[in-house]
Amino acid sequence: MTTPYTGVIVPANNWVIVPPVNAYVDDAGQINIDLSGEPGGPVAATTLSASGAVTFDSTLAVAGATTSHATTLTTGNLTVSTGSIAATVGAISAGTTVTAGTGVVATTGGVLASAGNIVATLGNISTGAGSITAATTVTAGTGLTVSSGAVTTTGATQVGLTDALTFQIANLAAAGTYWVVSPWSGTLIAAYAIVNGITTTGSAILTGNIAATPITGGVITVTVGSAAGDIFSASPSAANVVVAGVSKINFVRSGANDAVVSATVTLLIRRSA
Repeated sequence: MTTPYTGVIVPANNWVIVPPVNAYVDDAGQINIDLSGEPGGPVAATTLSASGAVTFDSTLAVAGATTSHATTLTTGNLTVSTGSIAATVGAISAGTTVTAGTGVVATTGGVLASAGNIVATLGNISTGAGSITAATTVTAGTGLTVSSGAVTTTGATQVGLTDALTFQIANLAAAGTYWVVSPWSGTLIAAYAIVNGITTTGSAILTGNIAATPITGGVITVTVGSAAGDIFSASPSAANVVVAGVSKINFVRSGANDAVVSATVTLLIRRSA
């Protein structure tokens, strides 16, 4: 039950509020006043102080600085048209998404994503003179571009990069096994041989193995009549995983070539560590 209120309200400093005709006292004994439709429009005040909860059903327009404790937006958005949201000591916490029209600028502090991600869909994440620090993983969906400067990894691994390992086969006319150890752990994804002379009579076959296990798709065939500078390749597809300092990569030479020429073998290894 509510009761109409038609009296006056005298605050502690003795200025007087005269309630409009639609003011009423609710069941909790509170005086409820709607000033939105009164002559002169909404009330303009220099200070609004409330010890309890204040509810605004429509727009709250603040021209000056605003200081608050916990602020909860149940629905809708918090929009900053020209200014900024500054968290001097505390933090700005978003349950799902923070959307910035032109950018989020952290002048001296940082933007911290404890369990989520910092996503720049079309724009950039710019650190100026600072740095991006990731405790675990930084994921770039399509690519990470460094237009100037350098990417420095101190004591870190280069997982996913492809490195080349090169060694010589001295004589494609003599049977033998040629060995090399990988300095990286990863997957052997390609093998190339470039010859330094002309092969005669028949082809030279280079069969790749890891220890005693043949590499699937790891046979390089140097065809008869090849000239110096000709390139031959193989595409390993299985049994091609190597461990740094442990795996014994070797190529066994066979075939009918009888020309004493050498070849340079290059192995491409996609690193896992």
